[in-house]
Amino acid sequence: MTIWYLVRHGEVPSNREGRHIGQREEDLTEKGEQQAKDLSQMLADEPIDSIYSSPLSRARATAFEIRKNHQKVRFETDLRLSELHMGIFEGLHPNDARIQYPVEYREREKDKFHYVIPGGESYERVMERVKPAIRDIRKLYPEGKVCIVGHQGSNRAIIGELVKRIPTQDIPKITISPQEYIRIDEVKGVAVIQFISKALKFDLEERLQ
Repeated sequence: MTIWYLVRHGEVPSNREGRHIGQREEDLTEKGEQQAKDLSQMLADEPIDSIYSSPLSRARATAFEIRKNHQKVRFETDLRLSELHMGIFEGLHPNDARIQYPVEYREREKDKFHYVIPGGESYERVMERVKPAIRDIRKLYPEGKVCIVGHQGSNRAIIGELVKRIPTQDIPKITISPQEYIRIDEVKGVAVIQFISKALKFDLEERLQ
């Protein structure tokens, strides 16, 4: 079956400031550029067959860095791998979002998976759009090794789609660092997941605690 390498883009200004970025365009910070280089080195010896990226510039910049060590592999962008659209919350710090949109903020906190942000999406809707992307890529690489460069929200949705044992309410709780990659092996219909940094490996249960 397919082996997946999920990567989150490097840091951008909104990440550093704790703001909801969603689908806004921002360039990597100096730290983000270094994170992309580190990820590229971590993945350098992995036998990747193809790289797919969100079309947002921060993901593409990270993917281009990874591609430097995999120059002969297929590279594509796919709109379906874009970040969760944060709608009215985009560009706002959570404290400001809570003040400016108290009702909407409170309702989302009750159920982040199903709640559709006005002007944006829910995690459920993101899963609905990443599912066909995963299906299409799996058809092309049924025994291959595929790197997907995306975002915290979209990668959470991909994990939720691949690892069926995760309760939907736990999907928004998965922490995805720009300083690690996530490997998911599909073996006989079972997805085995690892979070891999320079020095440590974490399994799914540890990450969700």
